[in-house]
Amino acid sequence: MNIRSAISLTAILLVLCGPAVADVKDRMVERRAIEAAVWGMPIVNFQAMRDGMKRDAGVGYNDVAYNSKVQTWRLKTTTNNNTTPYIFIFWNVKDGPVVV
Repeated sequence: MNIRSAISLTAILLVLCGPAVADVKDRMVERRAIEAAVWGMPIVNFQAMRDGMKRDAGVGYNDVAYNSKVQTWRLKTTTNNNTTPYIFIFWNVKDGPVVV
């Protein structure tokens, strides 16, 4: 194979592979967006639980909230289990460590 044929073959392959590279980049961006949404859901749910506990039960940072009875379907946590007594603790170490 001479130089001219090799260059022509390389040019043809680059032209044919161009859309595939763009497609891979688009798919990579889409995948990252999906992963960001999936990995972001727990922290958003945690913040919603903290806000709800503060609003409904008056539980602030570094307080312990204990549910004295087994919960029903109305407790909207991510992995609610009706045989588990739940304890909620929302730590805040902005002003220093929390000693338990």
